[in-house]
Amino acid sequence: RDLHSFPTRRSSDLYSCLREIAYSLVAFAALVAVGQWLSSRWTAPIARAVAGEPLPEREAALVRRRALLYPYLLAGVTATGWMLAGLIWSILLPLLMGREVTPSEAARQIFGITVIAGSVTTAFIFFSSEHAWRRRLPFFFPDGDLRAVPRVPRLMVRTRLLAIFLLVGVVPLAVLGILAYTRALDLLGADPAAAAEIVDGLRVIILFLVGVGIAAAIGLSLFAANSVAAPLKDVEDAMAEVERGRLDGRAPVVSTDEIGAVAEGFNRMLHGLREREMV
Repeated sequence: RDLHSFPTRRSSDLYSCLREIAYSLVAFAALVAVGQWLSSRWTAPIARAVAGEPLPEREAALVRRRALLYPYLLAGVTATGWMLAGLIWSILLPLLMGREVTPSEAARQIFGITVIAGSVTTAFIFFSSEHAWRRRLPFFFPDGDLRAVPRVPRLMVRTRLLAIFLLVGVVPLAVLGILAYTRALDLLGADPAAAAEIVDGLRVIILFLVGVGIAAAIGLSLFAANSVAAPLKDVEDAMAEVERGRLDGRAPVVSTDEIGAVAEGFNRMLHGLREREMV
């Protein structure tokens, strides 16, 4: 009787697996579509400005502000998507599949998806988009007056480096500690075969977390280093031009942090030197 029921169980498991994959693909596509729709509506004024359309003064001011907020938009959309993903894959999808999920299991999955994976991905999206978008900022700010735009977050260098340190140093250690504690609880009262299976699963998870953590640490560190070193190198090059007696240059202003303030002050100093030279 068991042999006759084996093909039925196997086909049922295959159907459940395919249904879960289909639900996951639909949920993923819906999240991507909603995020893309929101982003395209938000960036519509920026697209019109890039296309060369004449804009009224009020909309031009809006474009300048949104140009500075663009990396924050992508980070916000990414974080919101991961929060919704945590709710969908931890609560909604198991309910659709007919599985029972305890509150502790749902909370643990939401924490892993939203807090751990979501925070690292959001930070990576923010720093990578900020790094790429800085090349476009001079188009919106030919005079380099970024700090004159009101209601824009000022992500200072210290805050930036502290966030990177927490993500690449504290979060992986916290995840490994929680994982080791939960697996140690599972080992209590487990038979030798189950204990060996738990240890093998823990080994795979640790190797995966170490690999992902190293990749995320390298990527975030490179973006953070470039976000500080590249603007300083531009200011250094502009100072070298002044040292050669050329006062017609300027330092690119691509951020609203302390380095951007230094670049703006350097440009004001150059403007004053040119005025004195004309007098």
